[in-house]
Amino acid sequence: MKVLVLFHVFLMSAVSAQEFTLRNALSWERPNADVVVPRSSVELREEETVTSVEISGGIFGYAIPFQLDDLDGDGDWDELYFQVAIQAEQTITATVHTGISEKTPAFKRQTDASADANANPKRTKPAWESEAMTYASYGAAQVDAMGKVVHQLSIEFMYREPTSSQHKLTFEHGKDFMQVINTMGAHAPFILEADGTIVRPWSTDAYTVKGPLTNDTVHTSRVISDGPIRAMVETVITNWESGKGEYSCTLRYTIGAGQQHT
Repeated sequence: MKVLVLFHVFLMSAVSAQEFTLRNALSWERPNADVVVPRSSVELREEETVTSVEISGGIFGYAIPFQLDDLDGDGDWDELYFQVAIQAEQTITATVHTGISEKTPAFKRQTDASADANANPKRTKPAWESEAMTYASYGAAQVDAMGKVVHQLSIEFMYREPTSSQHKLTFEHGKDFMQVINTMGAHAPFILEADGTIVRPWSTDAYTVKGPLTNDTVHTSRVISDGPIRAMVETVITNWESGKGEYSCTLRYTIGAGQQHT
């Protein structure tokens, strides 16, 4: 009996590995390609977790940063996320090591996210960033983009403790403000009703607005992934009504380390 118990403990403590083949079918290099592996695709014994991710395909193999994201908030991670640099039409192998570990390895923070309430009780202002770009949403009609003149994180200074305006060039925070068209924001989703009426989630007016926008929908945002290499915020739009129906919408904005797009 003692031998069986010790053997059982040895099996549970052993580190196992799974290989995933990654191929870039495009004709150009992807230096920060996103890789998302669902938890269901990773073989785990009880109490096991991911302990490291290693990339091979050239002469040497090397470990890379990764993160485990709990997207539904149930306390268990749902997605394994990492990034790879992969040449055009190249095939590489990602080896995911699993085992029992008391803590997840720590990596340099390259992304950040925030979802703070502002003066409007119907709005939560989410912001998400990499070291190359920052985005912030102001409700349904607009997403602001802040380019970086210096690669560094700046949400802490611009949104959590607003000590500098995000609407001007600020060298101390490495940021330059750029206002972008409103189709990047929650203005973009719409409902096409049976009679052809287009209903957008920012005004009771179906399509053409004369005068100021009427903010009648409720936007509630939360951080669902705050790095270190992927940031993601979720915005739920409710109280979206027309004369013919009631609607809701869930948006997720995400950005990876080194990326400028969302």
